[in-house]
Amino acid sequence: MLHVYINILNKLIISNKKFQIINFCFFIALIFCEKLYAQDNSLLKVFNDMNPKLIEEDWFLHDPSRVINFSGGQMIASTGKAQEDGYHCGLETWIRSSPDKKWEPGQCLFIEKPSWVEEELPENDGAFWAPELLDQNTLFYSVSDFEDASCVGLAFASGTPPKQEWKDFGEPLSCIFPDNYEYEISDIDPSIFKGFDDNYYLVTGGGVIHVTKLDENYFPSDWFNLDDGNWKLIARGPIESSSNFSSNNRKFNWVEASFIFPKDNLYYLFVNWGACCSGVDSTYNIRIGRSQSPFGPYLDKEGKDMLEGGGSLFFESKNNQIGPGHSGIRIDKKGRYYLSYHYYDRKRNGLPWIGEKEITWNNEWPEIQF
Repeated sequence: MLHVYINILNKLIISNKKFQIINFCFFIALIFCEKLYAQDNSLLKVFNDMNPKLIEEDWFLHDPSRVINFSGGQMIASTGKAQEDGYHCGLETWIRSSPDKKWEPGQCLFIEKPSWVEEELPENDGAFWAPELLDQNTLFYSVSDFEDASCVGLAFASGTPPKQEWKDFGEPLSCIFPDNYEYEISDIDPSIFKGFDDNYYLVTGGGVIHVTKLDENYFPSDWFNLDDGNWKLIARGPIESSSNFSSNNRKFNWVEASFIFPKDNLYYLFVNWGACCSGVDSTYNIRIGRSQSPFGPYLDKEGKDMLEGGGSLFFESKNNQIGPGHSGIRIDKKGRYYLSYHYYDRKRNGLPWIGEKEITWNNEWPEIQF
């Protein structure tokens, strides 16, 4: 459309100066409007344009990041949905004006996928996983092709939610290729925390949880490698019981959704055991341990190392909230601690949503308040 308009405008410039000015102004307005439309990545617009339309009573979100404050309210980021019915977002943001208001759709992120994703994960279908917000302008996320590899990515934004321009850094922080290991391990569900030494750390993993220190640009020294001393394994899932069990033949079940929260010179590690993503049949539950070092060992309430199958039960299914998981913690203006998490809502046929519960501390351990 623009090139046709330019041709017409050029013919009119010579013959009519007044008309030239009017058309030039209209031309600039047209460009501006088209630019706005091109940048329109409203998540609500995506929902409304889907076929069938995703109506409000069917809204759902999964793997919410920690809750981030900004000048106009609070924001989370969440996993993208199946790439079908006109939905093509890699990730989502959701916004609320205050803690007592409901979450509303924010932005659809990564309609155009970063070029490195095609290079490292050519089988990825376009949906990205489990984002983590460090602040309103810094986003970490995971990408997987479900079989051959998984990676952690990084993106930065300008502007204020919910109208921001997000740009991927251009390369992954780390990738894992399962064929390199005898047991299943992946780079998923990243979370970032600031240590008591003022350094930032990345904790991530599925199958085995691992942690590393980041540089001033939020990058590790290198991609994950078991032989790299800059990466430390800190947690596995529960040990599978077996009559033939021996210390040299142990089988660990799945663990993921790691989150580390520093408090009072201790680091608290939250992870998920069980299975997600099966609606009301999900068996997700949140386990915890703590350490004096970011690199562990993380011990549960019984003193058992989480790398050896330890993990004290912190939060499990209750009432209509099934399979709670993917922990985050925020502190409000009054100094109260709140856990954020997703759950499968029995009242809505198992659709996932975000929940929040106040946390209190008892003998330096967090407890959920119901």
